[in-house]
Amino acid sequence: MLRSRTIGENTLPIFHKLPQAVLVLGLLGLCATPLHPTRAQTVRDLNPVATIGATNDDLILGAFGLAFLPRHRMLVADKLEYNVKCVDNRWRVTGSFGKRGRGDGEFRGPGSIAAAGRLIAVGDFESTRVQVFTDTYAHLSTFHTDGPVFDLVFDATDYLWIGKLPNSRGEGLLQADIYGNVRKSIVLRHSSANVFDNVFMLAMNGAAEIVVAYMAHNTVEIWDTAGRFVREFSVPGVRQRAGQKTFSRGIFSEAVTVPEANIFIGVAVDAVGMIYLLADQYTEHPRRDIFVVNHEGQMLSQFVLPEPSHRIVLDGHGNLFSIEGDRTLIRVYNIRK
Repeated sequence: MLRSRTIGENTLPIFHKLPQAVLVLGLLGLCATPLHPTRAQTVRDLNPVATIGATNDDLILGAFGLAFLPRHRMLVADKLEYNVKCVDNRWRVTGSFGKRGRGDGEFRGPGSIAAAGRLIAVGDFESTRVQVFTDTYAHLSTFHTDGPVFDLVFDATDYLWIGKLPNSRGEGLLQADIYGNVRKSIVLRHSSANVFDNVFMLAMNGAAEIVVAYMAHNTVEIWDTAGRFVREFSVPGVRQRAGQKTFSRGIFSEAVTVPEANIFIGVAVDAVGMIYLLADQYTEHPRRDIFVVNHEGQMLSQFVLPEPSHRIVLDGHGNLFSIEGDRTLIRVYNIRK
């Protein structure tokens, strides 16, 4: 069954006043300069398992998101090739679905991706458009949110949680069915008139909690799937806010202040509920330092990736996946605890 619809209302007025390139700079941290006052220690061993994207047989042009289906199948949202690549349990690219376009089953550049059971959801990068597919890659629905989508996760009941730019009411987190019908609209506690302060990432903590990790400030919010706030915390030893950089009117139509880097650029949760946060430019090893906390924010450990990463994902089987290089490589590590 195919459906296409729009949900919600206009986004915050400030977003429409900003050039599109500015939002991209903030999302990707392209304004960043290395700043690393916090020291991290390697306290956890990583066993390299595989590298995906290193040969012409598994070429990846621009990995922006990863998700997992049953039987260890992995999906890669390849923004630059306008498709979703399928990887088997031997870490081989076995095919893809989607192509460049605006129609159902086509992408303008897939960014966020989520999967659960027999469902796949894909959001176009810096867009309001979300598509849902079956696990056999058949298109089910297309819908639009009322703000650019940051991230997507499914909960245990197959409802889709959508992180997006807040609207005029401040609603930035939605729970919707696979056709875009909104069940819950949440105003996050740190919703702000500053567009960059609103950018965040999502992860599911078990069956009942959503982890919201902000990129430009050291804040993590926990919400349950009933839409109730649970707690918030900052990660100990990590800078609280990113520094700011102002672009003059000579570059854009008006002076715009953006983060010079991000605090966090990745969040993931393992099978026992530990939260992994990938730091950006404000630690000793930029884009390599990972802080592990429990769901109350207590520091459990820190470790350092061998190579800088753009994003991390955990598969629930002790494997950590890191998008590396120019987003053309995905390295698989087994975590030895």
